[in-house]
Amino acid sequence: MAITKLISNPCNSDKDLQNLCNYIINPEKVGNSGRYVFGRGIRSDTAYEDITEMQELFGKDSGRRAYHLMVSLPDTLGLGGEDMLEISRKISDLFYPPYQILCGVHVRQDNLHAHFAVNPVEMKAGSNPKLDMNLAYIDKLSCQIDKIIADYTNG
Repeated sequence: MAITKLISNPCNSDKDLQNLCNYIINPEKVGNSGRYVFGRGIRSDTAYEDITEMQELFGKDSGRRAYHLMVSLPDTLGLGGEDMLEISRKISDLFYPPYQILCGVHVRQDNLHAHFAVNPVEMKAGSNPKLDMNLAYIDKLSCQIDKIIADYTNG
């Protein structure tokens, strides 16, 4: 149903993380109102700083700085930006509250899709090692996302 893709370009530096956050909230893609952007555990306008602070707090500010996910919906579902925003909030629930999330629904594109930056560092002291989004994890995530969309579209 949906295409769920882990973007393979690793986000391993401060600059990569800053570029990712800026890309996700780019007004040319999400519109100027900020309506199609949200953060969970962070503010969307300070996402880079918030993620960096959390990683520094727990001494995990090296290696992968964020995962970049994209979820795209087929046009045949007939959904619009508001629908994708609601679906994206439900998708973000799969990660939050353990992990900070930044999301932008790119409504000014040919196909409707959302980008997510997921901080792999948990937001609590004594937490497990960083989140590892391997192939098995992405397969399970894709199934969960398809269930969200099926429930939402009654299909």
